[in-house]
Amino acid sequence: MKKIKLFICIFFLVIFAVFKSNSVDAAEVKNILVIHSYNEGFAWTNSLSKGIDSVFDASFTNVNIKYDYMDLKENSSSDYLDNFYNLQKMKYSNIKFDVIIASDNGAMDYLIKYGDKLFPDIPVVFCGINEINPSTLLNKPQYKFVKENLEVEEMIKNIISILPNTTTFNVYGSNSSSGENDFNKIKTISSRYTSKYKFNFYQNTPIEKVKDDIRSSNKNTAFIFITDPFLDESGHYRYINNLKDDIFENSPVPLFSFWDFDLGYGPIGGKVTSGFYQGEEAAKIALKIISGAPLKSILQVSDSPNKYMFDYAQLKNFKISPKVLPKGSIIINEDYSFFQRYKWLVVGTAIVFLFLITTISLLSIIVHQKRKNEIELNNSYEELSAVHEELTATEEELRAQYEELQENEEILRNSEERYRLAIEGANDAIWEWNLLNNSFFISEKWTEITGHDVFFNFKDIYSKYIYPEDIASVEKDLNEAINNNKIYKSEFRIIAKDGSIKWLANRGKLLTNSDGRALKMAGSITDITERKLNEKQIKQIAYYDVVTNLPNRYYFMQKFKEVLNSNSLFNKNSALMFLDLDEFKKINDTLGHDKGDHLLKEIAIRLNDSIPLNSIAGRFGGDEFLILVPEFDDIKELEVICNNLLNMFKEPFIIDGELNYVTTSIGISIAPIDGEKPEALLKNADTAMYRAKEQGKNQYCFFSYSMGKELMKKIAVENNLRHALENEEFELYYQPQVNLFNGKIEGMEALIRWNNKELGFVPPNNFIPIAEKTGLIVPIGNWVLETACKQNRLWLDKGLSYNSLAINVSCIQFIRPDFIDKVKDVLSSANLQSTFLEIEITESLLMESTEDNINKLKGLKAMGVRISLDDFGTGYSSLNYLRQLPMNVLKIDRSFVKEICDNTEQRLIVDVIINLSHKLGYKVVAEGVETKEQLELLKAMGCDIGQGYYFSKPVTAENMEALLMRNEKLT
Repeated sequence: MKKIKLFICIFFLVIFAVFKSNSVDAAEVKNILVIHSYNEGFAWTNSLSKGIDSVFDASFTNVNIKYDYMDLKENSSSDYLDNFYNLQKMKYSNIKFDVIIASDNGAMDYLIKYGDKLFPDIPVVFCGINEINPSTLLNKPQYKFVKENLEVEEMIKNIISILPNTTTFNVYGSNSSSGENDFNKIKTISSRYTSKYKFNFYQNTPIEKVKDDIRSSNKNTAFIFITDPFLDESGHYRYINNLKDDIFENSPVPLFSFWDFDLGYGPIGGKVTSGFYQGEEAAKIALKIISGAPLKSILQVSDSPNKYMFDYAQLKNFKISPKVLPKGSIIINEDYSFFQRYKWLVVGTAIVFLFLITTISLLSIIVHQKRKNEIELNNSYEELSAVHEELTATEEELRAQYEELQENEEILRNSEERYRLAIEGANDAIWEWNLLNNSFFISEKWTEITGHDVFFNFKDIYSKYIYPEDIASVEKDLNEAINNNKIYKSEFRIIAKDGSIKWLANRGKLLTNSDGRALKMAGSITDITERKLNEKQIKQIAYYDVVTNLPNRYYFMQKFKEVLNSNSLFNKNSALMFLDLDEFKKINDTLGHDKGDHLLKEIAIRLNDSIPLNSIAGRFGGDEFLILVPEFDDIKELEVICNNLLNMFKEPFIIDGELNYVTTSIGISIAPIDGEKPEALLKNADTAMYRAKEQGKNQYCFFSYSMGKELMKKIAVENNLRHALENEEFELYYQPQVNLFNGKIEGMEALIRWNNKELGFVPPNNFIPIAEKTGLIVPIGNWVLETACKQNRLWLDKGLSYNSLAINVSCIQFIRPDFIDKVKDVLSSANLQSTFLEIEITESLLMESTEDNINKLKGLKAMGVRISLDDFGTGYSSLNYLRQLPMNVLKIDRSFVKEICDNTEQRLIVDVIINLSHKLGYKVVAEGVETKEQLELLKAMGCDIGQGYYFSKPVTAENMEALLMRNEKLT
């Protein structure tokens, strides 16, 4: 019944999720325009955008947000504003916005002047506004405001509260349009405090003068920076976050700023104005508007949403306790505990630890059971010994009766016969030693076990047969048994008559009289050679690698732990080296796994020959090896070992008469510098090894903690990349390719962009290598191919004119057997002629399976697909390959184009490439064209097509369509 209820609940949850998803997808898209007064790189502007995005990301509203940046700090002339107006008029002629958000006074003044022409009757939410003319609100119910105020008095009170020894305030501001008002405001308010405190005011102060003031002031002076506090050498206003100067970040005097974006660069904090919360309040109003709330019901935000915010590093620097801060204060850059920072790593480690404990417990149970079985076996032997003792007692009794009664001779003979049969039937050699007269008896089984004749002196076993190294322990066991009246047990090796070594187990029991005096000892000797061999084999399997006979990972880490524990007592250094063979998979794939195992054996032999005698080599698994250097004094000792190892791999390995070469990458971690636990040092050595591979392989690399941080970043990228497609986080941008002689767009290149909610915008060079390494490049590449072809078809249906659209194809995607079929399917699905698709490949594609890849390129070209060679000259360029390639276009890499105006050699190389390509029948595209001078030189050389920021940066499909529709000359 419970399962049925659970199933019903899950069913309705799924139905609700599907309904919710469909309702969101079907919702009408709301268009929002955000106009920022300043440029995109200004920290204030960036914070505003994040605040706006946070509100809409958290809502279920389907919105399309467009951002425009006026950059008024650089240019605010009337001509500039007119041009900006004309650009927006053209840009948004076909878009109806539901609401507009404008930040800061510049954008507000612009919309008051041009808004009715551009966006008649569209609601506007102004934020970051510090001066509002009441007449602006007349007859404008669609205007809503989020006020921006500097809370000067709260800032002064806060400084006095947290730094009670303050006597002087140095205030820095400007006479800029927004700075003048704030400067006058703080002067007015500060007059209330002049009876107790001294205030110095500075306007339009050069940065160097401020630095000198900081150096020359004492700690009782607080520096307050308001709007546009400094002037740089070119006369532009700057904030602390623009400077990133050590004098601010490590200031000897307390600094305070009214802006949250300065935190982290020197200021302590205070009641600050936050772009994020300004943007958040504006977005909340905009959300109400697009949700249908009446404009009259939406109130203006007249109180600036300022927050108490402080930099933890500066609080620590000036020894300010967080307890004295105002309630609800936000502290940034706060140190986190190890558990908070690595919570999931700790949890994962705990799970692994529990698994290991469980495994060890199971092994312990198995070992315990085995020992129990051995004890039972020993008890059986002891029972047999007891039987022997009883037989001995019977013999004594019979002998006594023989002396007394001759008539009982027949009975005695029968008893002796039974005794003889019992001894011969036993698997062990039965013995008896008379301690009073030193006489000794041992059964014939001794000869069967050892090949030696029976002997009559108990101590002959020490002098003649026992392995010399075992004599001391056997004598110790015997003396303990006799002196303490204990059961005698001893295991030892003997040299058999045939020269072989055998293991024997000797057990005996002491017989005493009523006074406790020792009379005899009787027992048995068992051949345990087979058991010892089995134990040795079990140990070999448990602790040593089957292929290389090196210590396995478990045994190696046990030894490593022992070394670390010992070194910690004597303050010694040790090192762990992690070796990973480079491209070993190719050897397995080409020669087979048997030959691969043979190579691993040879490497293991060389490793043991190449490391110091006190070092230990082990196999970690696969093609990975470990080397433990238990003790060293100088880092140069480790460098010598690493160089010896690398030189060892320079010599070829001979397998079946053929020479094979292999290299290795080595990562080194040092204890206790890089960690005190074996697992941490192993992880850090592994991280250093991967850095060695990234730097070109066949080298060694020491671990540093920055590697760990980079690794965490890469892991975060990889984890998010796995869900990027399903979360629809990718977008294609397009960069036009322009005919250099008529200035028209001949085609464009599709470029992938990734915007992740957690990581933000991730550059392609940060995620493409990870995608290739993990194989995710194949589904991503297929998405690029499908999306580009669909967009291609849409533009052609609209009558837009161009030759082709180019996409980049990874080697990993290209070499798949079904690649050509995939291209055919996508072209067919998009109903697109193959001549409108251009595939860009790189030179590295030619380095593997050259003949197969060239045949595949020929197949694509035969279909009508255009082929271009990308980044020519940066890889393994070969004129022979260039002659064989069935391609249409050769693309000159931007690194050559960048220097053609200043570098005669580069200019000559580009000229040769263009002439050679034309003679081979290829068109030439120059990448990275950014200046008029580069354009003119390329035209003079006869280059066909240009691509770069001089014509256009990569743009969205919408903006690319606008460029194609205008059909303007771009040269």
